[in-house]
Amino acid sequence: MSYWATPPMDRNQVLLFSPTLDATIGQDHPVRLFDEVLSNIDWSLWETRYDGKRGQPLNYTRSGSESRRGSPVRFRIYSCVDCEDCPLSSVCRRSEGPRTVRRDQHEALRESVSSRMRSESGQEEYDKRKWICETPFGLLKGIWRLRQFLHRGPEKVKTEWSWTCTAYNLAKLVREVARLRVQFAAATV
Repeated sequence: MSYWATPPMDRNQVLLFSPTLDATIGQDHPVRLFDEVLSNIDWSLWETRYDGKRGQPLNYTRSGSESRRGSPVRFRIYSCVDCEDCPLSSVCRRSEGPRTVRRDQHEALRESVSSRMRSESGQEEYDKRKWICETPFGLLKGIWRLRQFLHRGPEKVKTEWSWTCTAYNLAKLVREVARLRVQFAAATV
């Protein structure tokens, strides 16, 4: 069998980035720890009581489940027992009844990520995103002026996008070959 009979990847695939995750994201990057973080979260505090940011602690009332994007998501509803005597009652309640809060199973993770993103080190990590994944689209829109497709219809747009990605990848390849030539020439001198 020849090389062309069994391609290493789908020939119709559009490559804008490197084909492997290992080539793009380091082994110590936080995104690789996502499953480990989820499995280590202690859900017992989440299941019994919720200490909100304001007012009195809320007690568990009921739970339920719903489907979001095809995946089941558990949620719990907490409510305050005595809102009438609370000094913050007018601030935290939206209606005449007791204050209620609905929290799903991912809320603790969202709060953790939010607090991490507010930190200085989190902002530094987030700033790396700009040059990793936004550079190709910035070049395509800003320098190559590809702000809209010239054709209509999904097939024609897909073809135009494939040509654009091919041109981008070829330009990247030419830059890399030029860099390697300079490096090789400097090493032989």
